[in-house]
Amino acid sequence: MSELGEKLKSARLEKGWSLDELQKRTKIQKRYLEAIEEGDFSSMPGDFYARAFVKTYAETVHLNTTEIFAAYEEELPKLEKPEAADLPRRAERTRTAGRSRPNSSSSLLPTLFGIGFILIVGLAVWFFIQDNDQPERTAVNNDQQENGVEVNDNPADESGNENSGETDSDNDNNNEGGSLNFSEQEDNRFYYTFDGPEEWEIELNFTGNSWIQILDENDSEIHQQEHGEGEEISFDLNGDDAVTFNLGNARTARIFINGEELEYVNDQTRKYVIVERVSP
Repeated sequence: MSELGEKLKSARLEKGWSLDELQKRTKIQKRYLEAIEEGDFSSMPGDFYARAFVKTYAETVHLNTTEIFAAYEEELPKLEKPEAADLPRRAERTRTAGRSRPNSSSSLLPTLFGIGFILIVGLAVWFFIQDNDQPERTAVNNDQQENGVEVNDNPADESGNENSGETDSDNDNNNEGGSLNFSEQEDNRFYYTFDGPEEWEIELNFTGNSWIQILDENDSEIHQQEHGEGEEISFDLNGDDAVTFNLGNARTARIFINGEELEYVNDQTRKYVIVERVSP
């Protein structure tokens, strides 16, 4: 039995512990505890574990582990230091890394040359097609002119003429509803002429409160009522040659005849608007 083993065993016996009791406290197998007391570390799983088991044993029986390791270092298994690997010097590693790195600029050169070649070929083909196509177009135009076919270089003119014809037709249609013209004014009476068909439609829109009275050509009342903002009224006058609007608030009433607004100066509140139809 070694001196270290005697020291540890004496401390265990002073505690009154058997090896079984010490095994429960240290969680170290009994056969390893016996080997420590005998000084036989050959059965240990390794030098590191042997030193760790001794430290745990000493701590459990309340011995100073630092003093134990200092006093019995010669009996304890030595930890072999791993041999230092023969690493290349930093400069050598740098040179090796530099040699292994590919040259990105040199690897791009073939790609750039290939793209440039394709562009040159494409431009050459395009110019060739343009040169051959121009004489063909000129020859076609000459043949058409010789055969009496008029070549129109500005097709937009034809469409423009057609559109202008449609515009004239639209203007004629817009005049079918008739036209309103101011005739004269007498105090708060405004006279207008209506040059249009016998069928005329009257429409009034109100932007505010206004009382209104409407009379036919015989001064018979057609409509009389007060209207509010946003209201609209409409009615037809067929065969009548005149209509009179008695406006209580001319500023808030808008009059339309066959869709055309009757424009008047609305600087007066009370106003009479008389419209007479003239035969077209």
